[in-house]
Amino acid sequence: MAGDSRETRKFNTRTLIHNWAEDRDMQRTLMKELVSRKITGTLKLDSFQQKMASLLEEVSMTTASKDGNVHYGDVVQVVHIDTGNVLATDVCLQGGAHVFSATAAPDVRAPVVRNTFLLVKYHAPRTAPLEASNDNSNTVCYGQKLRLAAHPSATNQEPTAYGGACPLCLFSKPQSLDHYAKYSRQQLVGLCKGDTYDSVWQVLTPDPALRSLSEGVEVMAGAPVVFLHCGTQKALVIEAQKYPTDFGIELELSARPAINRGTKNGLEQASMCSGSPYFFVQGILKSFIPKGELSDAHWTFVTGDSVGTFATPTVDTSEADAALQGLLSELSPGGIAALTTKLVTLGNADFQLPYDELPLLLRQVGCSLADQAMYALAGHFKVVGKRNVMDAHGLIAAIRLGKC
Repeated sequence: MAGDSRETRKFNTRTLIHNWAEDRDMQRTLMKELVSRKITGTLKLDSFQQKMASLLEEVSMTTASKDGNVHYGDVVQVVHIDTGNVLATDVCLQGGAHVFSATAAPDVRAPVVRNTFLLVKYHAPRTAPLEASNDNSNTVCYGQKLRLAAHPSATNQEPTAYGGACPLCLFSKPQSLDHYAKYSRQQLVGLCKGDTYDSVWQVLTPDPALRSLSEGVEVMAGAPVVFLHCGTQKALVIEAQKYPTDFGIELELSARPAINRGTKNGLEQASMCSGSPYFFVQGILKSFIPKGELSDAHWTFVTGDSVGTFATPTVDTSEADAALQGLLSELSPGGIAALTTKLVTLGNADFQLPYDELPLLLRQVGCSLADQAMYALAGHFKVVGKRNVMDAHGLIAAIRLGKC
């Protein structure tokens, strides 16, 4: 209007309003950070692609001998008999730490890093002198205890016969408020670093009536077996619950009693023995035989055709052995137990401890070794790739075994 005296302000597309300078600086900062992460390979997409490439890399399954048996150090696949699913591992990042899960993956055409495992021999500790030892045998037998270690390439470690410098082993823990299966709520089964007793499994035959007779018999490749967790006496079971991973939908694993709790088996035994003159004796004998696990707990080993094993690392352990023997001779059983507790509680999530803390711990439990011997003991269990950091679990295992 011609008579309107109000001033009218006009803005065009080049006019900058609000916090335009701050917004421009923020966009430039985000772009610089994106380019920097792209150059260094720290983007989430890059880490995902690297994980998929490393875990899906094809490997060759090897065996120590072509005698048809399963041996320690063999690279094998653990296959569920009924479903044909393969025991597999997955690595994901949660809360800034790597979490390793174990699932039953559908069958694939070729063995890869994530679904192949190493059979690692279990050494009984010094505190269990009556436990049977399998140090002289290289063949897996029924009734023996072993560890199932993931392929060392899954954690970017140098392949060795022990599963790497810090093997990633299949473990299970008692069911509690903190440890349970994610979907079935049964006893947790996963993968962890270290060689605790939670990662020890016993190989048994599915028929409980033949377990006492089959002890010491070699396990043949393809024969059905049951993996019994030594700490909780529960079998490794495949569940019906689906477990989503980066590789697709897989099945969850747990450890639980896989037996039929009904009375059908008992009634059948009673009917079979009712007409026999030895009913009382036969009934007692049959009632003492435990029920066998269902097919959910039946697994088998699949081995390869090529003969070969990973190299066994050889290091000079004379100085560390002398320090360990001096440590064991000075400390009482109570002092050794206190030292083991301190190593477990003061170590980080990966059971790692700085060099300088070991002499302090040894002095606290009453050890009078020289500082040079203590540092030699710490250096023997040095963590590869880290400076002045030792593996506390390795020292605990050496204390239990009595040698480095």
